[in-house]
Amino acid sequence: MKLINRSNRLLPARDGQLRACLYLRVSTGRQAENDLSIPDQRKSVRAYCTAHGWPVIAEHVEPGASALD
Repeated sequence: MKLINRSNRLLPARDGQLRACLYLRVSTGRQAENDLSIPDQRKSVRAYCTAHGWPVIAEHVEPGASALD
């Protein structure tokens, strides 16, 4: 089941369980090369999801992609 976003409000899947999809990115190639930002984001967001009882079902990573690069 999917989350539905209506008027910036997340509704739970039909079984009532909220799930999380992580979107992690760095804004510069330099951050991606140092491998600092993505691991830190992953750790923080996964801890937040765990604290709220939300299983992480997917992860999308954009390393060093920016319009300014």
